[in-house]
Amino acid sequence: MAPTLRSYFVEHNLLRDARAAGSRERRARLAARQAARDPISKELLPVDRAPDLEHTFECQMLAHALVYTEASSLRAVLREMDTTVVGKGLGTQPFVVQNRLKPLLPVQNSEANLDMLVTHATNTRKGNAVTRFLRDCDTGADARHDGLQAYLVPTFVRAHGEEDGHAAASRVLAALAGVRDTYEASIAALPDLPISEDVVCLFDAAL
Repeated sequence: MAPTLRSYFVEHNLLRDARAAGSRERRARLAARQAARDPISKELLPVDRAPDLEHTFECQMLAHALVYTEASSLRAVLREMDTTVVGKGLGTQPFVVQNRLKPLLPVQNSEANLDMLVTHATNTRKGNAVTRFLRDCDTGADARHDGLQAYLVPTFVRAHGEEDGHAAASRVLAALAGVRDTYEASIAALPDLPISEDVVCLFDAAL
């Protein structure tokens, strides 16, 4: 049940703030800072479509921390989620769920965490690697002990070759390590969302 609930979080963008994701000002700042290049692959960003605004600590990682938490008060709230709703965003959920989870949005979609423009291909490769990593965390597979790098490297090597693929995977991990202290502190400051230990464990496993 937990992986299914986590997938629901991801598929319906429950942890993404549409206003942050669509901010033209934020996108313009990032494009200038990145010199119009994808900071992971180092490829030029597309000019014929908007690049993807990417989370460093993925929404599916936060969803994983939520659905596997041992905090009984939070588990009770998650049992109230309506997984038959097909709309996008947290606003489609019962008020008890919205009110408890809404404080997560400014953390997940902060300037520190939602902080890079990437090509759609990079977004997909990174997301798929994280999905496989979390799936092995779900099942207790030994591969999870190798960290997220074991999932990123083959994905990016297939796309960019040995040297560039390893470099791209290293940049993903460096970005994750760079946001860790700020992200963990922000989660710990939410007393009604006791998932701090779960988030710390995920960072430990990934890095």
